Amino acid sequence: MKIGILFYSKSGNTKQIGERIKKQSEKKNHAVDIVEVNPESEPGFFKASFSAIRQKQLPITNDTFDVSSYDLIFVGCPIWVGKPAPLIKSMIQKTTGFDNTKASVFITCGGGEKPGSNAVDLIKYYLQNQQANILDETLIVHMNRKGKIRKEIPSVEDFVNNTLESL
Repeated sequence: MKIGILFYSKSGNTKQIGERIKKQSEKKNHAVDIVEVNPESEPGFFKASFSAIRQKQLPITNDTFDVSSYDLIFVGCPIWVGKPAPLIKSMIQKTTGFDNTKASVFITCGGGEKPGSNAVDLIKYYLQNQQANILDETLIVHMNRKGKIRKEIPSVEDFVNNTLESL
């Protein structure tokens, strides 16, 4: 199976989780590609917060990305002020080929996000608008400011395994 991992990471936390998802998927003998969203410029605190609250797209340097050759896409980003980092919305909207491609969401946060959160629902909504087939599995990773994991719901390994078993 061919898997794509599409994510944005400002601090490196979401990238760390994306790489763990890749490693766990490769343990199951799947081919995995990682695509990191690259902003034209990293937004400062106020611009990032304002853009997240309004879910205003921010410019990215990535070319259009085609996911049609993937069997599964993992999409992840940090949560800012209770909303997905808007750069992931920019990338999802520049991505082509979802046409029923299966997708699963992972987020990193410092606060109280939980399964069924508004942030997760927004990412799923953006993916559904691109005709992705959204899977039920979701990963939420609570991290501190130093990149240390406080809690995973579920563990990365269980998330990957459950997602693959659901296909």
